[in-house]
Amino acid sequence: MYNRTIGLLVCGLIFTLIAGSAVATDYHYYSLGQQIDVETSDSLVTVVLNPDGEGALRTVDAPCIDTTFEPINVNGSTWSYGILDSWTIDSALINLRNHAAVKIANPVLATPDSTPVYLTDEFTVRVVDEASIAEFEAFVQMHNVEIREIDSVDDRRYMLRMTAESAEDLLEISNAFYESDLVEYSAPNFYNVAVQDHVPNDTYYSFQWHLKNNTFPGADIHFEEAIDFNWDERETVTVAIIDAGFDLSHEDFDSTLLYHWYDAAGDNLDSLPPDFDPSPGYGDHWKDNVTWAHGTNVLGIVNAVTDNELGVAGIAPFCRFILIKAWDNYRRNSVETLNRGMQWVAIHGWMAQCQIMVAPWHMLYPSDDIERGMFLNWEHNIVSFFPSGSDAGSVNYPGLSKYAISVGATNIADVREFFSATGDSLDVVAPGVDIFTIDRMDELGAVPIPFSCYRDSSYHCKFTGTSASCAIAAGIAARVLARAPEAKGGTWDQPGAYGRTFDYIRTVLTGSADDLVGGDNTPCWDAEYGYGRVNAHKAIIAVAGGDPNNSGATDIDDVVYLIAYIFTGGPAPEPHLAAGDADCSGGIDIDDVVYLIAYIFTGGPGPRAACFEWFNSCM
Repeated sequence: MYNRTIGLLVCGLIFTLIAGSAVATDYHYYSLGQQIDVETSDSLVTVVLNPDGEGALRTVDAPCIDTTFEPINVNGSTWSYGILDSWTIDSALINLRNHAAVKIANPVLATPDSTPVYLTDEFTVRVVDEASIAEFEAFVQMHNVEIREIDSVDDRRYMLRMTAESAEDLLEISNAFYESDLVEYSAPNFYNVAVQDHVPNDTYYSFQWHLKNNTFPGADIHFEEAIDFNWDERETVTVAIIDAGFDLSHEDFDSTLLYHWYDAAGDNLDSLPPDFDPSPGYGDHWKDNVTWAHGTNVLGIVNAVTDNELGVAGIAPFCRFILIKAWDNYRRNSVETLNRGMQWVAIHGWMAQCQIMVAPWHMLYPSDDIERGMFLNWEHNIVSFFPSGSDAGSVNYPGLSKYAISVGATNIADVREFFSATGDSLDVVAPGVDIFTIDRMDELGAVPIPFSCYRDSSYHCKFTGTSASCAIAAGIAARVLARAPEAKGGTWDQPGAYGRTFDYIRTVLTGSADDLVGGDNTPCWDAEYGYGRVNAHKAIIAVAGGDPNNSGATDIDDVVYLIAYIFTGGPAPEPHLAAGDADCSGGIDIDDVVYLIAYIFTGGPGPRAACFEWFNSCM
């Protein structure tokens, strides 16, 4: 195993001696076991600046710099500069690497929609279990990088940082680690890598059609029928949201349901550590407020207080919440802040019996760190919901991961909205256009007062994008687990009564979705709609068996109720006959009574395994 490593060490030493200021033009990195080719911006670079004699960062006055471009602070010592048209990026990097003020220079990565993704001096690796830490540290020293941080959750995961003596650029040095046999993965700690999946819109619409659609009846999630089913209020469902911050003072949010909170980025990810204040930042530009309001918008879809004669109705207003802020107060995120948030949910969430994680954003590049964070949540029986993406392309990462439920968007006419990403990894779709939800209070939100809903800037009635769809699907999942609490897994890799919580929820949502035929007229699953638009009523019917008296729990009272219905003309199971179908036969008879008695008294199988006998289903 280690002959390969020794050879790479020798090659690396030779490269260090001869590389000088050479610049690679074939840019790529590795993620999820594949080489990911990346494009670079033709007008932007990032530089890590050297301090001057007094410790202050120097300024760059290199001839390649476009002085009309206002430099962007990526993190404390890393800045993005514009490059003059007369210079190529490769020649500009050579010029900058020879400048006294510049410690490190890297290209800026360009995405199809021209969103810049920044490279700094940081990359993360995970050392394979077979390698010794001493050998890994020797490899670190040979490449003239330093260990910045050892992960507190996984002590074989390291954050590494380049030094002034590092010969390669960030992508090259990260790839050198991956191409050794010492690490499981190695990739840059990209900055500006996560994009919230909403589509800003300047007009406003004033009712929650996603709950009940009066314009196109039936083209909604059938919320009113779903809420007729009760649940055992002794059971707890906890939902975690990872976003850019949350307004905990909103009038239509019940703060007593807030179980835990964490700021994975801190106010300033350069100089201030993570803290426990998930409040969003403040900005002078409307784009700032759209970013800061996004988490609050998503929170309201799931958890706005219902039946309080105020504001809007949330889909699962009874849930407890864990709120994670992963953007700093300058609208910046990185792989590390997102991963830190996901780890926090996995490690601390299981103590709160967290079952659902909503991450309403996609990444511009895939990441092994994020994949590992998703696996950690899957292992803890936390179901991860991600948007398919709002860029009209293919399903984005992490939505395409096997550890994610990927959700696309439909409009008020039950048609896939043009921006909703499609592809093989799409699971379901949900309403995602003109969604009425809460905003940050007063003038701090995404909605300016002159155009706000009913002139009330504390609400947003035009929230649009697969972020909204993702939150709606997660809210339905919360109602499913409230009705079927035995489906919740135990702590740390203990499946629930019906197997993995992730598999159970995915089966219920896809099996109960209303099939919407895509462009190729394929029934059931297709690349535009997945298995169809989520239907809360049918999802609850699928898990309603065994509670014919609609108490929210299964006990001897249900046996008595069912016997009375079958033999003495007692009331029918409510609010739907399926509530009496304990054995999922598609009918109600004495077998259901026997099934319930076995479950209650002798530990027989539970009555709430997903059952699709009461409606048309693709399952």
